[in-house]
Amino acid sequence: MKIKDDNKKQLILDTAAGLILAEGLFGLSISKIAKKVNISQSNIYIYFENKNDLLKQVYRSRKLRVFSVISNATTNNPDFVANMIRAIYEDGKEHANDYLIIQQFNNSPIMQTLRIEDESLAEMSGVDNPISKPFVDAVARGEIRQTNPHLLAALAWQMAVSYMLANHLNYNLQDTAIEDVIAIVEAALKP
Repeated sequence: MKIKDDNKKQLILDTAAGLILAEGLFGLSISKIAKKVNISQSNIYIYFENKNDLLKQVYRSRKLRVFSVISNATTNNPDFVANMIRAIYEDGKEHANDYLIIQQFNNSPIMQTLRIEDESLAEMSGVDNPISKPFVDAVARGEIRQTNPHLLAALAWQMAVSYMLANHLNYNLQDTAIEDVIAIVEAALKP
């Protein structure tokens, strides 16, 4: 029986992530990953039950890392919207690909097939989600628009990620300052 190597597992996850970015979710195969990592296909199954398990873990690892960044920036902070947007922007300087991977998953029907939200990400859904929680709390306090806080969180998330990706992937939005994006989102959230 082969022994698991955490470095090898991370290499497989990172290679799968790179292939997802290059070829899309449906272009990913165990054989392509094995070839790139220079291991046999059977060795991948030491770390992952199947391709779906591998996909879940790619998504989950990226999402948890991003959630940690956002949680650190927004927890117990009255200026949570601005801090969330700034944190996403700064994090994207080094980790823009994580946001692209998250977007690919979120925009794909594979989320239903993999049941990611129902299974492996249950702890991140609902009000415990560090993106949604400050919005839930602010709506409850009457500080922002009285509507579904998850919708408000999605608005802020999408604006922040779109702005970050446009800047860090050289779409050149330098004429639009991050403070302008923050002002637009905060104006949309006003009660």
